[in-house]
Amino acid sequence: LFSSLAALFGQIEDVYCVAICEWKEGSSVSSEARNGIGWVVRNRVEANSWWGITYQDVVYKPWQFSSFTAKGDPNLTRWPTTESAIWNDCLKSAKGIVDGDIPDPTDGAVYYYTKPLTEPPHGWGPVQETVAIDGVHFCKPTAP
Repeated sequence: LFSSLAALFGQIEDVYCVAICEWKEGSSVSSEARNGIGWVVRNRVEANSWWGITYQDVVYKPWQFSSFTAKGDPNLTRWPTTESAIWNDCLKSAKGIVDGDIPDPTDGAVYYYTKPLTEPPHGWGPVQETVAIDGVHFCKPTAP
């Protein structure tokens, strides 16, 4: 019983992490673009690399999602309310992403950028854009 409860609470925490990242990073873009942001989180988890191995590692890693760690980011202190339609959409989307019920619209992207950027940051190394959704440009490393 304990292990099944622990698994359930772990999944709830994973869903919340993806949802809050989608909301903070993408509350001004379409639902499809927010799905892409959620998939960037999942793709980083699945990469099992320096970003981390859990949803929490990936979302809260310093300087990866500016709305969580960048001093001066206007989203740093913003939090959703239960009445927010976008927040509720993010919760549904995040559950679908964590459960694997929503397909990856980014083709494996592990990065994205939006305005004011007009190209991927050089610090990412060589990347290819996989798709642009509602002004969100999704990228993954180019094959060596």
